[in-house]
Amino acid sequence: MEKTSSNKRNIFPGNFIFLFLLVPLIYSCNPTKYVPQGETLLNNSYIEIDRAGINKSDLVPYIKQKPNKKIFGARFHLGLYNLSNLEKEKWPHAWLRNIGEEPVIYDQYATDKSREQLEDYIGSKGYFDGRVSDSVSTVKRKSDVFYNVLLREPFTIRNIYYEIADTNIKTLFYFDSLSCLIQRGKPYDADILQAERSRFERVVRNHGFYGFSADNIAFSVDSTIGNRQVNLYYEI
Repeated sequence: MEKTSSNKRNIFPGNFIFLFLLVPLIYSCNPTKYVPQGETLLNNSYIEIDRAGINKSDLVPYIKQKPNKKIFGARFHLGLYNLSNLEKEKWPHAWLRNIGEEPVIYDQYATDKSREQLEDYIGSKGYFDGRVSDSVSTVKRKSDVFYNVLLREPFTIRNIYYEIADTNIKTLFYFDSLSCLIQRGKPYDADILQAERSRFERVVRNHGFYGFSADNIAFSVDSTIGNRQVNLYYEI
């Protein structure tokens, strides 16, 4: 047991020193070395928003493709992968590929899906006529993707109509109505609707209706009434 532990300690410093010696090579290595002909490396993705209202950080999770990781301005893991010889399996080539990262190849389909998901998200925040466009700039087989988000003004809630079938639930709802998270005049926000589902589920279950669930609550929206407003239907 002592001997095995000693060997592991000796291996790690050796690998660390080896990696340190590779740093200059990593910075000088061509990042597109193993990008197939006719393809390009995903270099960066950028999000531009025309106005305040949504944070860029909230949109990043909806970008389907992420470029290779960077450390101190260099794609260190991609560099390690590129230093290997793909035709060799012996050390250090297989080891470099194992700890490295394959090049992220630009994918138009992923860009299209990202654009669709971005539009779905801003719509869920009340920007029903918001639009997202994308463009790609490619230089030296490296592609930058730009997502341009046009928000316009969010739609607000004009009226809320309640449709509650069970009289006991209805009584409980109106007794607790001041705690409702949805308010007239506020921007439509699907996350707030979901939070309201969870809130009222707790209220009902705390009053002994243990079979009640958030799934018993539904919302529908009429966005055709004009003046950038919606009517909201709260159904139980």
